[in-house]
Amino acid sequence: MQCKGIGGERPATVAEFTLHNAQHDQGDTYDMSNVDGHNIGMSIKPIEGTYEAVDNPDLNKYNCGTMTCTFDMSQCPPELTMDDGNGGKVCLSICAAIHNAQQREQHEHLKKIFDDEEKRSLVCCSEDKGYNHSPYNKEDREQGKKLCEVEKWPRSSDNKRYDEIFKEQCPDAYSWQFDDLKSTYQCKNAHYEITLCPGGDVLHAENNISTSEIKHTTPKLIDYLTKSASLTSQAPSVTTEAPIDEPTTQDQCHAYCMANLDFYQKQKPTPVDVTTEQSSAAPTTNATDKVLHADTEWKRVFEDDFNEDGAVDNNKWKFETGTADNGWGNNELQYYTDRSENAHCENGYLSIEAKKEDFQGSSYTSARLNSIQSFTYGRLQIRAKLPAAKGTWSALWMLPDEQSYGSQHWPDTGEIDLMEQVGYDPSKIHSSVHTKAENGMNGNNPSYSIDINDATTEYKVYTLQWDSDKIEMFVSNDETNAFDKSIFKYEKGDKDWTQWPFDKPFHILMNIAVGGNWGGKQGIDENAFPQRMEIDWVRFYENQ
Repeated sequence: MQCKGIGGERPATVAEFTLHNAQHDQGDTYDMSNVDGHNIGMSIKPIEGTYEAVDNPDLNKYNCGTMTCTFDMSQCPPELTMDDGNGGKVCLSICAAIHNAQQREQHEHLKKIFDDEEKRSLVCCSEDKGYNHSPYNKEDREQGKKLCEVEKWPRSSDNKRYDEIFKEQCPDAYSWQFDDLKSTYQCKNAHYEITLCPGGDVLHAENNISTSEIKHTTPKLIDYLTKSASLTSQAPSVTTEAPIDEPTTQDQCHAYCMANLDFYQKQKPTPVDVTTEQSSAAPTTNATDKVLHADTEWKRVFEDDFNEDGAVDNNKWKFETGTADNGWGNNELQYYTDRSENAHCENGYLSIEAKKEDFQGSSYTSARLNSIQSFTYGRLQIRAKLPAAKGTWSALWMLPDEQSYGSQHWPDTGEIDLMEQVGYDPSKIHSSVHTKAENGMNGNNPSYSIDINDATTEYKVYTLQWDSDKIEMFVSNDETNAFDKSIFKYEKGDKDWTQWPFDKPFHILMNIAVGGNWGGKQGIDENAFPQRMEIDWVRFYENQ
């Protein structure tokens, strides 16, 4: 945000727009950046825009996609954490931190970096090495990367690369000055809705701030501070009329904004719906539930963003291999392997791939991944894009670590199915639970379905809210609106263990099966293989 051309005082999260960009066929380009540190969460959503799809599906997310940056300040290392002067915290960039004398005095880790000329040089904070300069010219960027070898930077006090701290929190945003250009999105003929503090203001624990709401109430202030007219290709003229008591310096801008902060925090954004057709059986989420979900304190205890190309992280995941008994009890046809051909990380995604090939006596191969870490109660979120071929059976789900109830066999200790999808009906998403009394074998397990027409072409966020008294599941276009569509709710009430065994540690599973009692119900399209399920990230939060 700029005020009379004056940028925000660092650390500052930046939203950048270039309208009618000649290098992008006169379309707009937009991005977010934490290169100068992080001080506020935000999301950018194009409205009514279009952009021609490309052949590579991995790149289509950047065409008129919604980008979101929410930041868990508990993940900012202490040497980068600073009071914002208004009761909140901000996360400095490493460059800003080591050049802040007061910050260095408080943190010996920073002082050691600053006092060591070689270490100070490695973090690439001098102007001649490109600090505060993120060129779009490919040659300049390559030269900058050679000068600033990020993998050689000194590690943080908790042994993380400084750029990765920001990339893990905000995968859509730029994390350092020579980050790759993937975080540049493009769109044509769009309006842009910017929401500040999506999911709640982590600094002041208030509601969302949405320019779409504020603009109708205080047009002079918003046009002046955000130049909102410049954020639409359809009306490129810029409003220059200033509000009363026009601020002219950075301090005055800050004071003016803070004076209106109470008003901003009382605004609520217009809800953004998911492109879905909800089945009649699926319950909807009421406003009270949304508030409860938003206001609870959560701590992220597990995360994998799959940003390192190559093998799956064996510190976080293990493979189940083989065919088990009777095709995993469902007459499935695949042989699960631990090969990279069936599961690997590429371009920031985990790809689980089902292939038509003869292997170990089976005619198909695939992968089934289990999390090493287990959980009891919390919030699981997975951002994924699903396959679309007759014969596939994709699942994001949870199983108990041990069968400790009843006969000590499935499903006495339960099963939680966050998302299941079969390829002969690819737009229908199913969520359910299985227990001793209610399960798929006797045909009476609690389940709901929802139609999502673009689940195989766009990434969706699948959310499980698992509490001691209920299980609820949601689907949305992005993390910002994770609780907009409730597709399943199962409450404990006065149920005994035969209907509520969900008080034990469970682990996460992700897999594609082929054929079987359900997936193969309408046959298999052999010519459609290979088929992939792509996972952008997996996160688990616990209630503090």
